[in-house]
Amino acid sequence: MPSQFFSNLSHDLSQLLDNANDYNVTIQVGEGSNIKEFRAHSNILMARSPYFKRALSSDWVVKKDNNIIFNKTNVSPMVFSMMLKSFPTWANTFDSFIFSFGNGKSSDDYKVSRVSNHQHAVYDYANNGAHFGQSDLVLNNNNGACNKYSYEDSILDTNNFRIEEIEVFKIVEK
Repeated sequence: MPSQFFSNLSHDLSQLLDNANDYNVTIQVGEGSNIKEFRAHSNILMARSPYFKRALSSDWVVKKDNNIIFNKTNVSPMVFSMMLKSFPTWANTFDSFIFSFGNGKSSDDYKVSRVSNHQHAVYDYANNGAHFGQSDLVLNNNNGACNKYSYEDSILDTNNFRIEEIEVFKIVEK
């Protein structure tokens, strides 16, 4: 039930991008004849993005009538729209687990670890790969790291490793 709540909450918050009523940020993107204006909520932008946390609280912006005006001329409106909708966020779930076949030579040498901190279950970095927990299992290009933070146990005996094969999947109840 909690995972459905968070899924619905995530959907509701994403709707604020399309229907930004009561917004307090106007972001003007592009230049020349290719300019688009985006309306958003500063608290949501700053909570989801370290970049906006810095940018919206600095001298990069202009405030006019309790509205923050932010100009971004070096990004096209199409690219900015995609970026705005794809900020990485933590997936909050009690159902996540990670596993390893240990040495990879025998299925008898496996380790399974369930999430213990559901608020930091999975994080998807668009350009850096997936994080399971806070460094419990980090997948970045062909390299990985494994520590124990948000899951019950570490699934590998090494901190750094080379990724040879990986599968990530989601189990959906019907």
